[in-house]
Order: sequence, then structure tokens, then C-alpha cells
Amino acid sequence: MNYDWKRFWCPREDHYLITDEGYLSDPKSEHAKALTPNVKTLDQFSRHACIVLLGEPGIGKSTEFNQEFERQAHSCRETNDPCLKFNLNEYQTDTLLVSDIFDGVEQNAWKHGQGNLYLFLDSLDEGRIQIKTIANLLSGRLLRLSSQLKRLKIRIACRTAEWPTSLASTLTELWPGDEAKFLELTPLRFVDITTAAQVQNVDVTQFISEVSRLDAHSFANRPISLKFLISAFKKDGALPRSKFDLYKVGCFTLCDEFNQSRRENPGSSQLSSLERYTVASRIASIVEFCGKGTISLAPQNEQGAGEIAVARIAGGFESIEGRQLAVTEEVVKEVLATTLFTGRGPERLAFAHKTYSEFLAAQYIVLKGIDETQIRSLIFHSSHQASIVPQLSEIGGWISIQKPTIFEQIFVGDPQILLRSDVPTDDGFRARLIDRLIQGFRTGELDDSNWALRAHYRKLKHAQVAEQLAPIISDPGQSLLTRRFIDTPR
Repeated sequence: MNYDWKRFWCPREDHYLITDEGYLSDPKSEHAKALTPNVKTLDQFSRHACIVLLGEPGIGKSTEFNQEFERQAHSCRETNDPCLKFNLNEYQTDTLLVSDIFDGVEQNAWKHGQGNLYLFLDSLDEGRIQIKTIANLLSGRLLRLSSQLKRLKIRIACRTAEWPTSLASTLTELWPGDEAKFLELTPLRFVDITTAAQVQNVDVTQFISEVSRLDAHSFANRPISLKFLISAFKKDGALPRSKFDLYKVGCFTLCDEFNQSRRENPGSSQLSSLERYTVASRIASIVEFCGKGTISLAPQNEQGAGEIAVARIAGGFESIEGRQLAVTEEVVKEVLATTLFTGRGPERLAFAHKTYSEFLAAQYIVLKGIDETQIRSLIFHSSHQASIVPQLSEIGGWISIQKPTIFEQIFVGDPQILLRSDVPTDDGFRARLIDRLIQGFRTGELDDSNWALRAHYRKLKHAQVAEQLAPIISDPGQSLLTRRFIDTPR
């Protein structure tokens, strides 16, 4: 469905802003204009001779690509310049590809003429499935056009994880300086989410409230996962009951293959959604427990301090419904090409949102049947078993939902972590957690310096909360931290 969104692109070497609510900071706002001036609509990059359009599956590349082609084709009708579009997934042989793209009637006329040629090449990632050497083929044919390059304007679309470095090198050689631009499609703005809800005839206020209740912004800010959220809301009038249920279904959904031609092509995939989900969980556990934020597709000797190579992730087997899946480098790369991941520069990928990797890492620990003694050694301080290692606090929260004894240990030693996870709906437990937090604030064991936690206090609401807090409110001897806690709206 067409929502008539205005989408924005960011040069791969730059960054874009995400608001506290988890959406793209509107590039048209004065704040974003000042801090991220290079985040623009696609037509604003049109002066560049070579543009590569990158993004994870289902983020909207093809829609943007086609709209840009229509815009350019309309302009070319006024100048009589040829504007040609080719979908690289349609070619089975290199001979036919070269004939159509480089040796057609219009292309040959352009070679011997004076005007510009606008060449749009879509789905390079799919073209690589059928023609393994397509990157080298395109590089070679473009190099032959060196004398006509000033009159050639080329646009190429590809999934970030499958963009070939060899072709990137050729493009920057042919169009040096700022002429070759590599762009990433950014997430959605808040206004885009409300627009989609309105078009789908759902209650916008209630839908946004449900997204906030479950901290589901990381799903709402991407078209594919937003579609999943809206569908679930339309079906049940609400999103999944718990954050855990949302992430379990949501992450599994993002492991699916959304591209119709890829699903119909037996050579494009070797994994089921469940297999991708399992391998993604392995990747998440390695990334999180090894402190590696980025996965590198480059050779192992080119890794930075915060990076891990695909080869280090691959190896061994994963058991899936009684079967053994060999986790080869090809298997890892297929999983990295799903919507769970996004680009982090040339040959670099990361989870599209950190909450995905934290949830999946916790799932991996639980599903592998790791005993609780080992879990404690992984997530708790070795010298202070009451506290979780700060970098692993979210993972601890996810694990605690499925491990009651871990939950109780966190409750005693680090109760604020539980606020960020699914607080049980039982009124008795919520009252108990309020008492535990007040105790921590009163003694100075806890502080409220993390202001983001205040948004989670609403999870503590229960039928007798007024009666529970009344004696504390009337006690003038309570600490400032305690008063700030009980005065926060729920």
C-alpha cells in the first residue's frame, strides 16, 4: 500500500539522528538540519553522476528507486536524453545482460551523440544470484565507457549486506571525489507512522499508545515491521500482550524473505525462517557477550577493535527441530541479509536495533539450555553477584522473564533492570517491586540518574497503588529520590 511517505537518504559515511521516541528526527526540522545537514530526499542528490542506493530488505529501496526513475524520465522527455531502467534479477546470462544494458539501440546512439544517458540498475543483489560475476561484468563494461563518462548518470540499487566492494572500487575510480555517492535509506519519522495508521483506518492515538506501551519503536520505524504491527493491531485491537511476545514474533517476522522473486527462486535461499532466526540468535550472543558492535564482511586481518568477522561467527552446528544445521559462512551471510541487520559502512553490518540483538542473545542462552550457574557467571559481576554487568543488563532482563530464580536475584540486587522488561501483571508483585525501589531510593542504594527509566514507572500501576503510597507521601522525612519516584505520573 502506498502511504505517500517522504523518505530520506544519508551518505554511508555520515550519520542520522534518532529521536528519544525511537524515530528518525525529521530532517526538515531546524534541529536536524543543523546536526545532520546531509540527510536529504533522493532528488536532492541528483547532481551526482553515480548514486548507489543501499538499505536492508523491505525498507523501501525499490519504491524510492522507481519514483526517482519516474522523476528523471519525466525530466528527460524535455531534453530528449535516454533514461533506461533494468531489473538485474531478470537476467540469467551475462551475454543477454550486456546486450540489453550496454549494446541496445538507444545506448549505441548515445555513445556517438552529445547528450546524457541515465541508467537505472535495480536489484543488483538478486542479479548476483543468477550471474555470480555480475559485479566484475558491470565494472568491466563501465571501464570501457571511460570516454563517455561525463555524459553517463548511473543509479544502482542493492541490499546493503550484498553490495560488492569490487564494484564500489570501480565506481569511485571512474567518478572520483564527490561524484560517486553511496546512500543508505533511513528509518521512518513519527509522522510516517501516524500517516500509515490513518491510511489503514486504525485508531492512531490507541495504536501509538500501544507502540509506546511495548517500547516497540524499533519495529515501528521500518516499513516491513510497521506492517506487522498494524496488521496485529487491526486483527486484535491491540498489540501483543507483552514485550516478550512482541519481540519473539517480531524478530521471527524480520527473518522472513519478503521479496517475491527471491522466494520463487530456489537458488536465492537455503534457509527457512526458523533456521535464520536460530542463526541470528547465535550472532546476537556472540556480538553481545564479546562486546562487538559490528560484523565485518572484510578479511579477518582488516577487523577493527569493535568488529567481528563472519568467519569467527561461522563454524559448528545448530540443532533445529532435531536436525543439525552446519553454520557455514554462506549461512551467516544469508542471515545478515535479512531485515534484522543494517549497514554500518563498507562491508560492515550491525543489528538494525540493539534491542533485537539483546533479545535474541537472551533467547539463545535459554534455548541452548545453559544452566543457571553458567548464566550467572555470564551476566553478573564476578565480585558482586547481586549486580548485573551494566552492558548486559537488558539481556539479563530478557533472561529473567523465562528464569524465575534469575528474576529473583535481579529483584534483590538490581531491581531497576526489571522496569525495562516485562513487569508481571500480578498486583502483588507490582506492589512488592514498588516497596523494593523505595527501599533502594531511601538508602541511597539506587538512584534515578537514568531519566529514561521514569517512562517505565507506569508499569507499576496496580489497584491498591494509592493506598500503598499514601503513608510515604505524608511522611516529611522521605528522601528527595523517594519523593521524585512516587511523584512521577503513572
